[in-house]
Amino acid sequence: MKKFFISLFLILIFAGAVFFIGWGQFAVPAGSYGVMVSKTSGISEKTIVPGEFCWFWERLLPTNVSMRTFSMIPVTKETTISGELPSADIYSPMLEGSPNFSYKFTVQTELMMKSDFLPNFVRKTDAKDNLQLTEYLEQQGDLIAEEVVQYLLSKSINDANNLVLLATDTDEIKAGINANSKFKDIEISQIIVKTAKMPDTELYNIAKQYKYENLQ
Repeated sequence: MKKFFISLFLILIFAGAVFFIGWGQFAVPAGSYGVMVSKTSGISEKTIVPGEFCWFWERLLPTNVSMRTFSMIPVTKETTISGELPSADIYSPMLEGSPNFSYKFTVQTELMMKSDFLPNFVRKTDAKDNLQLTEYLEQQGDLIAEEVVQYLLSKSINDANNLVLLATDTDEIKAGINANSKFKDIEISQIIVKTAKMPDTELYNIAKQYKYENLQ
């Protein structure tokens, strides 16, 4: 009987050790997401998320697994975009004083990658640390800012009075640029238009209409 209990005790210790080694969350620091990469199975499709249990048999093999960890802290990117309204060089000379139809926006975005997309990100980029993720998010921030500016310009040309109100509504802007479709791997928590220099769109529309009428 004594041998039985000793054997049972040893089995329980072994099972506990196996369970502990395979428990993926113990290999990921607090405040981080993890992606497991193994020699036997490649990149795991399941992101290791705090508070969600995950167990990997691949971790039982020595030197088989590496864990790539990525911060859960959102990245803030500030982007300045300037230019001229479409055909501004044509419309401006048509009006007295040749008004300036240039614009300049400074857009701040706060974003992070959705956890479900991290394995695919690692697969495509071979990212090994948070620096590469940050660089990617900053690039996406620039692209989002460009979409935001084009959306605001379009809305302002149609109705300049709504620009200030629209520029402070993150949800409206996200819907306007179709963010859920174009940036499906990104969680956009905030879009702030910090500065906006817009030309007189009423004059711009007058010149545009005049040009159109003279082409008839």
